[in-house]
Amino acid sequence: MKEGNEDNIVDFIAAVDCIILPSIEDEDFPNVILESMGLGKVIVASNLAGIPEQIIDKKTGFLFRPGDSRNLANIMIDIIFENIDIYSITSASRKRFENNFTAKLSVKKYIDLYNRITEI
Repeated sequence: MKEGNEDNIVDFIAAVDCIILPSIEDEDFPNVILESMGLGKVIVASNLAGIPEQIIDKKTGFLFRPGDSRNLANIMIDIIFENIDIYSITSASRKRFENNFTAKLSVKKYIDLYNRITEI
């Protein structure tokens, strides 16, 4: 493994309880969120670009305004002190992943899109 890189991201995500993605720009549809959802992790991420298409706030994870460190800290405190039902969040997140974002579903969506485009 090179410094700053993880050769097997799934092993890394599997080893943690929570993923925090405090992006401030340039996030379209981060794979790390999908990978974390598939592994049933608590996800906290900036409400930016395509991230709200992945995470339903307070149902499948947590969203905060980019740069809002106070809101991020409050969410982290709630998670640490178990002020929320983490099991419900992670279960809903994993179910959302399985119903919307698996590789099989993504390939099917691309094939359907291609077929619609070629019919035009």
